[in-house]
Amino acid sequence: MTRATPHPPGYRADVDALRAVAVVAVFLFHLDIDVVSGGFVGVDVFYAISGYVIFRTVLQDVAADRFSLRAFWRRRLCRILPALLLTVLACTAVGWWLMTPAEYAEFGNSALSAILSVSNFYFNDRLQYFGATAREVPLVHTWSLGVEEQFYLTAPLLILWLVRRRAVGRLLPVLGVLVLLSFAYNLFALYGLANERHAFYLPMARFWEIAVGGVIACWERRRTGDLPFREPLAWAGVAGIVAACLLIDTNTPFPGFAVLLPVGATALFLASGLRTDSPGGRAFQAAPLVFLGRISYSTYLFHWPAIAFYTIATGQDLDAGSRIAIVAGTLALAALSWRWIETPFRQAHRRRPGARPVVVLVGSAGVLAALALALPLWDGLPQRLNAAARQKLAMLQRPEPTPPLSCQRIARLTPVEKAGVCSVTPQADRFHYLLWGDSHAGMYHAALSETLHPAGKTGVLATMPDCPALIGVYTSKRKNRAECQALQKHIEALVADERIPVVVLGGRWANLASDLRAPGDGGIPKTVFDAEHDGDRIPFAAALERTVRRLRTTGARVVVVGPVPEIDFSVPAMLVRTTQLGNALPTASRRDFDRRQAQVLAALHGLESWPGVRVVYPHHQLCDAAHCRIASGADPLYRDDDHLSHAGNRLVAPMIAAAILDAAS
Repeated sequence: MTRATPHPPGYRADVDALRAVAVVAVFLFHLDIDVVSGGFVGVDVFYAISGYVIFRTVLQDVAADRFSLRAFWRRRLCRILPALLLTVLACTAVGWWLMTPAEYAEFGNSALSAILSVSNFYFNDRLQYFGATAREVPLVHTWSLGVEEQFYLTAPLLILWLVRRRAVGRLLPVLGVLVLLSFAYNLFALYGLANERHAFYLPMARFWEIAVGGVIACWERRRTGDLPFREPLAWAGVAGIVAACLLIDTNTPFPGFAVLLPVGATALFLASGLRTDSPGGRAFQAAPLVFLGRISYSTYLFHWPAIAFYTIATGQDLDAGSRIAIVAGTLALAALSWRWIETPFRQAHRRRPGARPVVVLVGSAGVLAALALALPLWDGLPQRLNAAARQKLAMLQRPEPTPPLSCQRIARLTPVEKAGVCSVTPQADRFHYLLWGDSHAGMYHAALSETLHPAGKTGVLATMPDCPALIGVYTSKRKNRAECQALQKHIEALVADERIPVVVLGGRWANLASDLRAPGDGGIPKTVFDAEHDGDRIPFAAALERTVRRLRTTGARVVVVGPVPEIDFSVPAMLVRTTQLGNALPTASRRDFDRRQAQVLAALHGLESWPGVRVVYPHHQLCDAAHCRIASGADPLYRDDDHLSHAGNRLVAPMIAAAILDAAS
C-alpha cells in the first residue's frame, strides 16, 4: 500500500482526475479502440493542465519572493527524469532481444534524443506520428515531453525578466500574445506550408497549448469573488474533451483548428475551480480516478513501449487478450514506478533541495545517454542475433543484382533541374515508351529495360519526388510545386515532339485519392488542385482522365499502372525478426488494400474501356482474395514497406512490359 504524501497548498484533486481522463483517452486510442478515434488529443489536455499547474506554483513562488531558476529546473528534473530514464532503460533491454540491428541503432538515436528532451525535433525529420511504422518505435511518444521541456526551459527566463523589472503583472498579456503567435504559427505550418509533421512536432506550433494553462493560472490569481456556474462550466469542459475524443480522428488535419476543442475545453474545466462539496467536485474526487491521475505520467511513458514491442514481435494488430495484458501490465508498472521511483525523488528534492538528487539523475542520464550513443556506433550490435538471423541479415544486406543496363541522364530532355530524365539508350534516335511518375513508377524501370531492350524497345524514365504524373495540377504539398508544374508541361511537349508512341503512368496514387492515411509512413493524402482553372480542387479521377486525354491527343497510347499493396512494416526487417524469434511471417490484408485504394481502383476501372488505353493491376500478381504476399520463399518482395524489391519487380514488370508491347503494336 502506498504511503500518503502531503499535497502542496492549493492542491486540486479534480485536476489529477482530469489527468486520468487524458491518459485513458491516449491509452484507448493507442489500443486501437475505434470509438476513441481522437484519443490522441489527451496530449493536448496534458499540455494545458501542465501550464496551469506549473504557472500556479511559479506565481506562488513569485508572490513569496522565492522564485529561482535553479530551483525551478531542479524540480522539473526530479519530476521528469526518473520515470523517463527507467522507461529508456527498460526499452533498451527489451530491444536487445526483439530489434534488428538497424532498428536497434535507430533506437539508440531516439533514446538519446529522449534523454536530451529533443525527440520532437528528431521524429519531425523521420516519422509521421499516425503511421503504422510509428508503432514499431518504442519512444516516439516522448516527442510530447520534448515540447514541454523546451517550453519550461524558456518560459522561466521570461518570468525572471518580468520579476526583475517588477512587471510580473504583465505576465498575463505576455502569455496571451504567446498564445496568439504560437497558434497562428500552427495554422501557417499546417495549412500554409501543408506540413503536418512540422505543425505536430515542433514547439513553435505547440507552445500556445501550455501557455493557455498559464493564462488560466494568471487569471485565477487576479480573479476576485466567486465564479458563477462552476458546475456547468466544468461539465461543459469534460463534454468538450469527450467530444474531441469521439469526433476527431487521424484523418483530421491536426493540430490546426481542430485542437481548439480539447484545449479550450480543458481551459474551461480548469477555470471552473470545482468545489469539493458539489456533485461534480465529489465525482472528480473519486479515489480511483485521482490515483490514476497521479500515476498518469508513468502510465503514459510505459503504455506505448508495451504496444510497440508487441507490434514489433508479432507484426499483428492487437486482439482482446493482448489489450487486456497491456493495460494490466502498464498500470501495475506505473503504480510501482510512481511509488518507488517518482515519489522518492520528489520527496528527496523537497527534503533536501540541494544538488544531490539532481546529481544522481544527471549522472544516470549521462550513463544511459552514453549507452544510447554507442548503439548506432556499434551498428546495432548484430552479434546479438542467432546464427540463422545473422545469415538472413547478411543475405538481405547483399546488394540487389546490378541492372545490366544503367539509366543515364539525358541533358537535352531535362530542362527542369529537380527532375530526372534518363534512358539506357540516351543517344537513341527514337524512344518507344516513356515511363513517368514518382518512385513508385521509377522502381519498375530496371526490370522493364531488361525485358524490353532485348526486344528492341528503348524507353525514357522521367521522375521527380512529390510530383504526380498528372497534367495541369498541383498538390497541397509545396515541395517542388513550381518545378513539378514545369515538368508536367515539358512531358506533354516531349511526347508530342519526340513522337513517343507509348506513355506509362505510375505512382503512389492513393496519396492523391484515398480517404485513409498511408500505411507505414502514415502520410495524409494530398489535395489535388487544378492549375488550369483558378486552383479549384479537382478529383483524382478527373485529373487522371484529363491527363490521359491530353496524352492521347498527341497520338500516344497510354498504359496506367495501378497500385501495389502498401505494408504496415518494413518487410526485410520483419524477415530478420521472424527468423530470430522463430515466428511465422505475417501477411498483409487484402481488405486493407481494397479500402485504401478504393477511389484509385474506381478511377482506373473507368479507363479500361477507353480506346488506346491499357490498365495494369500489380496486385493481381501479389494478392489473393484474402491476403497480399510480402515474400517469395526466402526473398522479400519489398525493399521497405511500399517499394517492390528486385524479386517483386520480376513478378510485376512482365505485366507492364506486355501492356507496352500490346499498346505499341
